Amino acid sequence: MHRRKGGLTSYSPRELLTWMMKDSDLKKRLMVTVGIVLLVKLMSFIPVPGIDIEAVKSFARMTGADSTIPGAYSFADSVLRRISILSMGLMPFFSACLLIQLASVIIRPIRRSLFSGEAGRTKIVRGTCILALVLAFVQSVPLSALIQNRNYWNGLAFVPNPGIGFQITCILTMTVAVFVVISLAELINKRGLGNGYAVIAVSAMAFDFLFDAYRVVISLPMNRIQISSLLLIVILFLGFMWGAYYIRKKDVPFAIKGNESARVNFRMSMVGREPLSYAGLLVIIPIISQITKIYPAYLVSSIGLIFAFTFLYSWIVFDAKRSCDLMGQYGLIENNNDMEAALRQNKQKALLKTAIFLSAVFILPDLLEEFIGLKEWGGKESFAFQIIPHVSVVIFTSVVFDIYEHVKFFKNKQASGITDWGVCYTAFTEDEADIKAAFLNGKSIPTLIEPFRYSWGMPIRTAVDQYRIYTPGTQVEGARKLLVI
Repeated sequence: MHRRKGGLTSYSPRELLTWMMKDSDLKKRLMVTVGIVLLVKLMSFIPVPGIDIEAVKSFARMTGADSTIPGAYSFADSVLRRISILSMGLMPFFSACLLIQLASVIIRPIRRSLFSGEAGRTKIVRGTCILALVLAFVQSVPLSALIQNRNYWNGLAFVPNPGIGFQITCILTMTVAVFVVISLAELINKRGLGNGYAVIAVSAMAFDFLFDAYRVVISLPMNRIQISSLLLIVILFLGFMWGAYYIRKKDVPFAIKGNESARVNFRMSMVGREPLSYAGLLVIIPIISQITKIYPAYLVSSIGLIFAFTFLYSWIVFDAKRSCDLMGQYGLIENNNDMEAALRQNKQKALLKTAIFLSAVFILPDLLEEFIGLKEWGGKESFAFQIIPHVSVVIFTSVVFDIYEHVKFFKNKQASGITDWGVCYTAFTEDEADIKAAFLNGKSIPTLIEPFRYSWGMPIRTAVDQYRIYTPGTQVEGARKLLVI
C-alpha cells in the first residue's frame, strides 16, 4: 500500500544516478556491493584443496579447450565450476527457501509462521539457514565423489590422493563456502545496495552473458545474415526488458477511514521464474514428451502449463484475504469483503498479463531457433544465437529495478530532513510493510520502507525477502509497540 504523503517523492533514473555518484554514503555502498560481487567471482575460480591443477589443464587440452578456439574459455570455465569451492553457490539456500515455501502449503505450522509477522519471520529465517547448510552438506557428497572419478575426466586423476580424507575435506570446504556466500549476501543487505542474494545470483548471469557476448563479437563473421540474427536478438532483449518493467507492479486504489487515499500493491513478479521452470520440467516427462514431439503440440502444452503454474504459484504465495484482514486489524478499512473482491479481481487481470508475458519469454526464443534456425539464415548455426535472451534477461532486469527502488529509499531518507532513523519492524512481504507503514502514518509517525526483494528468483514469502520499516529514532519503541498488537 502506497500513500501519497509522508515526504515520499518519485525520481527519474537519471536524477537518482546523478545523486548516487555525488553522495558519499551511496558510493561506499556501491563499492561494497561491487567488491563482494568480484570477491565471489574470484572465489569461484579457487579449486577445492587436493586438486591437481596440471591434470585439469591436461583435461582442457585433451578436450579441445584451447584459447584459440571459440568457446574454449566457456568450456574451461565449466570445468573450473565443478571443482571450485563455490560449486554449489547459493543454490542450497535457494532450494531451502523453495522447499519451505512449498511445505507451507500442506504443513500448517510453517504456513502460520509465514503469516505471523516478525516473530514468524525469525523462525523461518533460522530454519532456512539450517536447512541450507544441511542441503549443502548432502549435495557436496556426490560432488566430492564426482571429482575423484577418473572415468568422468577421461582417465585423468584430478585428485592425486583420493579417498576418505579428500572427500571429508571437499565436503566441509564446499559446505563452509555456502555459509560464506550467505554471509556475504547478508553483508550486502547491511552495507551495500539491493538484496544481497539477488545481486550475487544475478551477477553470475551478467558475467556469463558478457563473456558469451564477447566470444560472439570476436568470432562472428560480420555478414548481412549474422547482423540480422544479432538485430533480432537485440529486439527480443529490449522487449523482454520492457515486459519485465511493465508487469512488475500493479496496485488497487482505495480510501482509508478519514477519506485519505492509499494503494494496495500487488507485485506480479512474485510468481518468479517458477512457472517457466515447472513447465520446462513437465514437457520432458516421458508421457508428455510423446505428445509434444509434434511442434504445435509442444507449443500448446507449454503455454498451457505456464498459465496453470502462474495462477497456481500466485495462489501459494499471495493471500488477498490475509491482506484485507490485516488492514481491518489496523483500522484502515471498514468493509473487508469489498476490498478483498477488488484485490482478487485485479489480481486475476494482472496474472493473465503475466502468464502471457511468461509464455512469450518461454516460446519466442524457441520459435526463433526453430523457424529462423536454418543454416542459410545464420540461425542455430550462428554464434549470435548462443546469446539469445531467455528468462535470465527478465531476472536481471527485475533485479536492476529492485536496486533502483533501494536507491530511491536512501534518497527519500536524505530528503526527509530527519537525520536519525531507526528500524522499528521487519516485515516478510511488501503488503504487510505498506499496511503497517500506513497505520503509523495515520498516527502521525513518519515512515520509510527499505525494500530487500528478490523479485524473479524465488517465492516472495521466504528468508530472501524482507522489508524494514524505519521511523525517527526517538519514535522507534513507540511505533513498535503500536505495531505488535
